Amino acid sequence: MSIKKCLIILIVVLLSFLISTSVVFAIGDDRYSRPSLKGLKKLSVVVQIEKPVSEDFKKVGLTEDRIRTGVELKLQEAKIDVVYIEDLPSDTPILHVEVDGSKRNDKTFSFLIEVELWQESFLKRDPKVEVIVGTWSTGVFGSGSASNIANDMMGLINSMMDTFVKAYLSVNS
Repeated sequence: MSIKKCLIILIVVLLSFLISTSVVFAIGDDRYSRPSLKGLKKLSVVVQIEKPVSEDFKKVGLTEDRIRTGVELKLQEAKIDVVYIEDLPSDTPILHVEVDGSKRNDKTFSFLIEVELWQESFLKRDPKVEVIVGTWSTGVFGSGSASNIANDMMGLINSMMDTFVKAYLSVNS
């Protein structure tokens, strides 16, 4: 292959990275957090899109309801019962999905998406003290074009839910 062809291929590959959504995965799903999923049968889903970017996300089609529906479908596929917040018993774990970000200009969003499981627990040093803590989490931050950011972010949320389901099944099958 000629040098000219190699340069053209390299330029096309680099440009595709620049115009597509870029992400960096962070936080953790590991051998220490997975045991906290054992025996989990039901949970509630809470979705939170932080202000002031919530209105900007809403304008491009990313809403709390859309995220909640996608997350609940993934949980139901994994045979995890979803308890709606109105019917929430106090001991029900909560899968909290938080979206934060900023609109850098009219064409680009930066974002952070976190999925965290919150459960009641007791302090080891004082078992009479009950707290709500995050026992499992995953997250991603990145940026992308405003023209397709809602679909890109839903794809990332679906991927994080696949990670949650895989972790859940690893200790519950």
